[in-house]
Amino acid sequence: MQILQLGSRGPDVLRLQQQLNRLVAPGARLVEDGVYGPGTVNAVMQFQRSKGLFPDGKAGPNTIAALTGNNSPSAQPTVGTAFNPSGMTFSQRLEAFLSDADSRYHVKVGKQATTRDPADAQKWHIAHMFYYNSFAGRKPAKNETENGHSVIQWAHISSPTLVWGHGVDWKLFLRDKSGLVPVKMADGKSWTIGHEPDKQRSRQAAFKILESAGIATSDVGRPHGAMVAPGYEGCGEPCMCGGHPSRHTAGLACDLNKQDLKSLEGKLTLAKAGSLDAYLKTFGLKRPMPSEPWHVEST
Repeated sequence: MQILQLGSRGPDVLRLQQQLNRLVAPGARLVEDGVYGPGTVNAVMQFQRSKGLFPDGKAGPNTIAALTGNNSPSAQPTVGTAFNPSGMTFSQRLEAFLSDADSRYHVKVGKQATTRDPADAQKWHIAHMFYYNSFAGRKPAKNETENGHSVIQWAHISSPTLVWGHGVDWKLFLRDKSGLVPVKMADGKSWTIGHEPDKQRSRQAAFKILESAGIATSDVGRPHGAMVAPGYEGCGEPCMCGGHPSRHTAGLACDLNKQDLKSLEGKLTLAKAGSLDAYLKTFGLKRPMPSEPWHVEST
């Protein structure tokens, strides 16, 4: 039997779409056009997961048999069969990996962060570049050294006339000596005496932003110190580091649970099944940052 997959066309695809549409609510129905597009791939993957089949998004003999109610031996789940990531989206590759890890090694790997709102990413990036800056080759346009790292210059970030970019609210970051939001004079060009920004209190506020967001770290000496890319191209004030947007903002990256990945590595070792990176590669995935081994992207 021909395997239907992304790019396939014709009456077999149309019949597949009709069969899938019988299983879903009207609002979730596929367009029955005989074209095996991304929508059909996603619908097939959802059906495969519901039946315990390997979610590769392709309609082969086992998937068709499950759709038509054929319970012959050939229709048994195909968990662990080879996965071809070619033509698959990042989301499809990730879901295939997570499903296989659960089915084959009985490890449910949790997702810590997938798609990020650009505004959130920018806020976290500013907090990171003000408090930590773990980037090796990137620094704010106006910077100073703090604990051996180039962070946003205090005189710049605390300027009352600075216009912060991309809607980031300075009131989330700046604090006076009492831990309260500083107060500007009526003209907006200076701070009210006694309510000026305090550097240490403001740095603590930045740390709290990273902490509340659950920013991870592989360095116990730098809690919540993992690198956070900007939410927008070129960054923005008060950082202006020129960085590129986080791949999370486009849904092209995911942070996975660190402990779950360690458990999976242990299972791979016991099974003599190779390294975690080699396993990820079979699904078209990689961990590009050694300092953040939980961060996964497409190869």
